Amino acid sequence: MYSAEFAAVEQARKQTLFAAGVASQKFPRTLENEQEVLAWLADMIIQTYAMESAVLRAARVHATVGTDGARARCAAARLAIETGMSIVRASARQVLTAAAEGEERRTMLVLHRKLTRRDPFDVRAEGRLLAAAVLHADGYPF
Repeated sequence: MYSAEFAAVEQARKQTLFAAGVASQKFPRTLENEQEVLAWLADMIIQTYAMESAVLRAARVHATVGTDGARARCAAARLAIETGMSIVRASARQVLTAAAEGEERRTMLVLHRKLTRRDPFDVRAEGRLLAAAVLHADGYPF
């Protein structure tokens, strides 16, 4: 259980490390002056951490909360992943665009695209499942 969710987190981690590596190579002595690049990298790190935290929390309590509770927590983790993955992907593209030009940029973006291949979770279905849990609990379900 949660293998697709953990795989998505790992994918976000790889994108973050790739972008950070490219940025550190492009700006070896001046990275601290590249505030926009650092902000994009920070956004990627924050989102990856948030996704991983959501999945770890859902997985940790999975056996103790019953079927409905487990499904609601899984839905929350999947929604966190889809939201976070959009930010990670966009931020990585910004870092790569700032760090390379011409053919090198195209190559970096192709490599990045390979790191983003995955089947997304159905946000509509996961949102409805989570909304049902909120309504059933008449408030915060966790």
